[in-house]
Amino acid sequence: PPPPSPPPPFPPPPPPVPPPPPPSPPPPKPPPPPLFAEDFTCPFTSCDSDKGCPCRNMLCSDRVNGIQYKKVTPGCMSVIVEYCKTNSEDPGCAKYRSKKIKLQKIRKFKRTKLQQSSDLPSKKGRYMSLDFPESSLQDDLDIVISELDNA
Repeated sequence: PPPPSPPPPFPPPPPPVPPPPPPSPPPPKPPPPPLFAEDFTCPFTSCDSDKGCPCRNMLCSDRVNGIQYKKVTPGCMSVIVEYCKTNSEDPGCAKYRSKKIKLQKIRKFKRTKLQQSSDLPSKKGRYMSLDFPESSLQDDLDIVISELDNA
């Protein structure tokens, strides 16, 4: 009888599966919205490279009013006052240096009385005072007290 036939050879193993391609990087984030309107001109001329510049600070972002003495928020006024302490030669600081400006935090549920004092604005030598009764606020509040600007 013929010899038995050898068992069939095993098929060769399949080629290795290539690794999946790396995931695509996420799309770039869109640029942040501009802080100010397109035609805005920064009133502070010395702050091109200054990180404390109000024109580069989100607290001063206002696409409608820009940075105007009469319309800045307490947060922005704080940024401006700090900037002008170290950049007093900047012409944009002139108004902020020449006016009395008081920044004050009023705590909720706590009576706060700002007495007549020389660090508050005055009119014809008469200083103002403010009284916030303890039940007047639901949240803490930052306020700016400043001299009026007639311009």
